[in-house]
Amino acid sequence: MPTGPLPRYFIADSGEPRALPAAQTAALCEALDVLTLGDARGPATFAVVRDLGGSLLLCSDAVAQADATLRPLLVHAEIARAAPPRFVQANPLWLFVPGAADLPEGGDPAAAPIAVMGSLFGPFGSGPATAFAVEGHLTVRRADWLLGLVRGADRPFALGKQGEGGICHALLPGGDPAQTVDGKDLVLAYPLFAPSAAGPLGNGQLVAQWLEELLHNLQAAVRAVRKDLPFAQELVPLTDRSEIEARLVQQGFVIRGDQAVRDRLFGRDDVMDLPPAASLDNLLACGRSALDALAALGYPDSWARALHGRIGAVGGRMAPVLPKPPERAQPAEPTSQPPPAKKASAVAEWMADFAELPRPADAPKMAPRTPDKTPPPPRRVARPSEPKPTKGPDWMKDFE
Repeated sequence: MPTGPLPRYFIADSGEPRALPAAQTAALCEALDVLTLGDARGPATFAVVRDLGGSLLLCSDAVAQADATLRPLLVHAEIARAAPPRFVQANPLWLFVPGAADLPEGGDPAAAPIAVMGSLFGPFGSGPATAFAVEGHLTVRRADWLLGLVRGADRPFALGKQGEGGICHALLPGGDPAQTVDGKDLVLAYPLFAPSAAGPLGNGQLVAQWLEELLHNLQAAVRAVRKDLPFAQELVPLTDRSEIEARLVQQGFVIRGDQAVRDRLFGRDDVMDLPPAASLDNLLACGRSALDALAALGYPDSWARALHGRIGAVGGRMAPVLPKPPERAQPAEPTSQPPPAKKASAVAEWMADFAELPRPADAPKMAPRTPDKTPPPPRRVARPSEPKPTKGPDWMKDFE
């Protein structure tokens, strides 16, 4: 089938792309997200949906609301959101389902590339290209993957009684910085379970797995460059710490909650803190700590700010969402300005009630004193008087 150009940083596998069905005729089973897409045609509301074959589609809000399966999900999410859908200014927009990631060992904590394997769907937008699906891998920076997961989990698509939990997403760049500034080839990634006949499932568990693996990988890279940062010393949550506990038990420790304790006959007992049991909440908290560490290293940069600057609360209003990282202080260059005038000495404020001094301008001018050339008379030193014999105590008379 004929396909258009792929995002710059997506590499397709050797498999043949497949055409996506039209949303009006597809067997839709899940609603994953709702957004207002701003492109050359102007802003319009769309729903991100999935059919029984596992393909992601972007269909108009009218088509999604007319589907009996999707409408209860959309109504519940709209009430839970209590705000208009988020505005995404992109043309075209791509949808992506990640399956696995090849994490780097070491490297720059923020800029090290990650290859995320999965299925890409699109393009969606005002262009004439027909949407298709293709397998391959998207290469992104390590910090962009973390920031996308953390920010996407803060804005989940709430599921109703027909679902469980919520659907989180991650915003990623598919093109270079110049393309990102223009809103070209933005990617919305959705970690998803396989379609289920029982109804949609929230992806919080999958997002937690992605975060856990990523945070352990990132912490090793941060420790290599800045051991003083709090994240470098933090205990990253673990889903399964049975291996660590078994090793400590062999060394004589007893596991007590989140601590391992080894009794000693003399002295204090050995106490070791264990990583907390992983949950989406504490992994997100750890992810925010990791982003604070990356801020000390200069992230988010202009590329990341441009990416997340394409997201707004309502159509047509783009608010800055990411602050600039603190800039490192640079020594000021010497200038040719005259030195500042010295301040005239004055009485301290707390002495003002006890003394008054004339201003420097009003003070009488006095000629400097010249040292006297005549030698000073010799000083008279009094001879010390001889000490009087001290009288001994009465009990000494018995020995005289």
